[in-house]
Amino acid sequence: SLMEPMQEPMPTELSSDADGNADEFADPFRLLRPSADHRSLEADPQGLQRLETLGPVTVVSVVGNQRGGKSTLMNLLHSRRLSGFQTGHYMDAQTHGLWVWPRPHPRRAGLTVLLVDTEGLDSPSVPQHYNWLVSALTLLLSDVFLYQTKASIEQSSADRLDMILQVAEQLGRSREDSASPTQSTSCAPNFLWLLRDHQLRMRCSAKDELTEQLDPAQ
Repeated sequence: SLMEPMQEPMPTELSSDADGNADEFADPFRLLRPSADHRSLEADPQGLQRLETLGPVTVVSVVGNQRGGKSTLMNLLHSRRLSGFQTGHYMDAQTHGLWVWPRPHPRRAGLTVLLVDTEGLDSPSVPQHYNWLVSALTLLLSDVFLYQTKASIEQSSADRLDMILQVAEQLGRSREDSASPTQSTSCAPNFLWLLRDHQLRMRCSAKDELTEQLDPAQ
């Protein structure tokens, strides 16, 4: 599992494998793009073609507000550098749809880690249901799901997460209904709540603090 402690440092440079397939990992590519009216998602044909060449993958994704540093975080996770997924210094969103960037798994030969960067959740120019769709689809794709918020654990962040889970449950149920009996259903991903720029002192462990502030019904 990616959650296990690493026995040796992750390499900062990606080297070519025996088949010379380093180009597969060179740059991020878009997997899903917004529709023309920005109300739904469409598959990117070129992205799907590239995805099919990767073989087995384990998916690590991040969801959160725009301009929150998600792309920078994923660049650092990929190869400990700031370039890769597009970043910027203005208020305009840089990521549209779902972008992915593969890299070889640091400990498992033949397995690819697929890092997923997503469009920010709070863009004023898109309908709210589009945000839920992006987040829920990302959750369903993921083996490790990072939910990023800033400063403190607020009720609005918990409510947003609850909505994401509800939409993902509905989409997952539809997928199970349409699947054949021989197709296996996916397990729930590992979930990490990433709290950035938190400067307040916690009364207990981060996990206990989070559990206390979430509604038990959720």
